[in-house]
Amino acid sequence: MRDPVAYLMDDPISALDARLREETRVELRRMQQDMAKTLIYVTLRSGRGDVSL
Repeated sequence: MRDPVAYLMDDPISALDARLREETRVELRRMQQDMAKTLIYVTLRSGRGDVSL
């Protein structure tokens, strides 16, 4: 089984409506914290760039 150091997500929630997009964003953050791994989230949406350490 692989154990990557980081996960690359290419705009995984772009096709979701606003409510579901926010719920999914919260869930992705929770998963990232639980796994204690780096999550690189790429988005083309202007103004949606976040940095989380």
